[in-house]
Amino acid sequence: VGHWIRVESFWKQCWVVLVFFHTGIGAGQGSDSFPLKTLQAVRADSPLSIDGHLDEAAWASAAVVEDFHQILPLEYAPSSQKTQFFLLYDDDALYVAGKMWDSEPDLITAKVLRQGGQSWTDDQFHVLLDPFNDKRSGYRFMVNPNGLRQEGLVINTSQVEWNWGGIWQAAATQDEEGWVAEARIPFKTLSFDPESDTWGINFTRKVSRDNETIGWVSRNQEQNPAIS
Repeated sequence: VGHWIRVESFWKQCWVVLVFFHTGIGAGQGSDSFPLKTLQAVRADSPLSIDGHLDEAAWASAAVVEDFHQILPLEYAPSSQKTQFFLLYDDDALYVAGKMWDSEPDLITAKVLRQGGQSWTDDQFHVLLDPFNDKRSGYRFMVNPNGLRQEGLVINTSQVEWNWGGIWQAAATQDEEGWVAEARIPFKTLSFDPESDTWGINFTRKVSRDNETIGWVSRNQEQNPAIS
């Protein structure tokens, strides 16, 4: 039985565009309140190991996202914890990493250890993709501080099917500064138009003990993967 979550459609108000391969490419128009955000993916110039450590040289040149805000409980309030996400790609895959600083690392919530478990109450790292930039469908990839993976297929902007079995890799580590998650999402796992270089994307983080969700973009406390 699949696990479904109700999500709301708000694509027209909030724009995020991931641009591959070329500069100067965008899609759609933002409003004054919700301007277009773009992020140009950077090609990895050296191999990457998915081990939860961002010590490979390629990560130093990755695209960086750090202008996060609180989605829950108070939308657009400053987030309580510093967060950075990093983005790379090569011929075979998209690579996403998150550095989740935590002022009280001993309070990081990471209860679920075994793959196949459900980490809804743990701290979380989320990547949300809309490869067709169609504002209707996409993918959600989630990692907890133990490296537990969960993935979902977004259907018709209103449901996430969590029993979708996408093939991807992830790892996470914890230290005195917080925690790090690293993921490799093969392009063959995703459906997309190879002639298009513009995808929708969003990044979010959950700080479980504070019931806080942090995101790059949001609208009405939602952060769906097809914001494009």
